[in-house]
Amino acid sequence: MKAIIAVASLLALSGCAAGESFTSSLNNTVFEPFDDGRFVFYTHNKAPYPMDAAGEAYRIEWLEEALTLNKLCLKGYVIDERKQVKRWDVVYDVWYYGHCKGTAET
Repeated sequence: MKAIIAVASLLALSGCAAGESFTSSLNNTVFEPFDDGRFVFYTHNKAPYPMDAAGEAYRIEWLEEALTLNKLCLKGYVIDERKQVKRWDVVYDVWYYGHCKGTAET
């Protein structure tokens, strides 16, 4: 019985590390679009999504999913500013400020 529980636990954890979509990571993200084509996207790194290129790829994927779900930036987007703020030890808040291509900013 203990072996079955251990295997089930490992499978559950491996599913977490395989990658989340934006919609499954909503409790860790905030997306706020503005009428003028600008947007703010916030998330923080967690163990499966560290502050490296692979973790950044997931965060950008989540941003792009948020834009798609809201039917925004159909011509693409530009990240104007990216900030990371250390929360504790190795956990950072990550903020993306951007705008849609084809708006007044571009």
